[in-house]
Amino acid sequence: MENKLLKNKEFLNILKKIKLKKLVYGIGHDKAGYSCDLYIGNTMIAYINDDGRGGEIEIYYENEKAKQLIKEFLEKHDIKTLMFENGWEFIKDKEKIDRTSQIAIIVEELINLKEDEKYKKKIKKHTENGIVYGNDNGFKVTVFRIKLKEMVLIKDGMMFLQKKYDEIKANLKDNEKILNENLEELGIKL
Repeated sequence: MENKLLKNKEFLNILKKIKLKKLVYGIGHDKAGYSCDLYIGNTMIAYINDDGRGGEIEIYYENEKAKQLIKEFLEKHDIKTLMFENGWEFIKDKEKIDRTSQIAIIVEELINLKEDEKYKKKIKKHTENGIVYGNDNGFKVTVFRIKLKEMVLIKDGMMFLQKKYDEIKANLKDNEKILNENLEELGIKL
């Protein structure tokens, strides 16, 4: 199922109001488990645990006030409707989307954003001394011994880099693209 929620700007803005602290993920039988402290702003709401073995998450609220705060937050931002309109239509009735599921999706999407950020940082690091190509699921790198910004300064460096770029581009598979954002500024013709 395509993740429509992370493409929804309203949902992304809502996620900015939530913080996960003491986050540990990649645990449990299927490596999809996690544990964390959930905050709204600077207010601790609950300790959340997903043991990664299936079933619902466990929510240990800080206190009754925190429990009420998350209830109001979910209602104010109409998380049920956002979920229902962005991939959760299979439930058939948005009112069947309970608080536990809403909290779980918020935590899991924040983890997905964190993973996406790590992936993008990894790609950016590789673009310093290589041409990176691939898609959202993985990438490959043609690595050079020196940084690209140094390569274009040496004799025939620009011509060599342009040739490599053209070779890689010509051999991309249908779902692949070049992921470097620094090539054009180095003078490579895209």
